[in-house]
Amino acid sequence: MDGIADSGKCYKLAKKFRKKLITPPKRGAVFRKEAEYRNRNDALRIIKGLGGDDTGRGIWSKLVGYSRRVIVESMIAKWKKLHGAEVKSRCEIRSKVEVYLKAEMINKMIEAAA
Repeated sequence: MDGIADSGKCYKLAKKFRKKLITPPKRGAVFRKEAEYRNRNDALRIIKGLGGDDTGRGIWSKLVGYSRRVIVESMIAKWKKLHGAEVKSRCEIRSKVEVYLKAEMINKMIEAAA
């Protein structure tokens, strides 16, 4: 997914909605002149300043908080494995209760493992 997000289309869309992408530039990426690539060029400059290798990319990832996405992605994967991707209830109130109970189950499992 990161390779797709490091595209002109994504940067233009982020600029349109005044959002900042923190996607790492592709390996071998070059600086771009277009205004929407400013944040990408900054990331590229930092990564290159840190050595330009995997270690530099890892440090950049921690500096900008990019590595925290792994935690979110693993929790979503855990949720889907345990409960599936859909809410079974069709009534809004019951759907909220269902999501709450499923979240409570996962939280109890995490507490028990700690």
